[in-house]
Amino acid sequence: MDAGGWTVSIFVSLLLVVLVVLAIVWLVRTQNAGASNRHRLDEGGSARELLDRRLVSGEIDEDEYQRLGKAISEAPRPSKLPDHRDSRKLAGRTSARILRSNQIDG
Repeated sequence: MDAGGWTVSIFVSLLLVVLVVLAIVWLVRTQNAGASNRHRLDEGGSARELLDRRLVSGEIDEDEYQRLGKAISEAPRPSKLPDHRDSRKLAGRTSARILRSNQIDG
């Protein structure tokens, strides 16, 4: 191998090492981001718990706490949260209808 071959070999090796390091950094960051998002969701709790935390931390005074607490208790509650599984079923049925209509037309 001449000098050009060695240079290319070293360059490719260094490039491979850099790519592996970048992949590891990316994986670590995405895992940590997922953990911090889960942690934030765990901290969230209900509206009442959030209100309690704001009072304890001094973000709001007692008058504001009472006013917001009343608003929370008077707010309408959703009867049922949307079920995303239903939308996937609907999408699957719609896709099946499209496929059947294409077969009939074709």
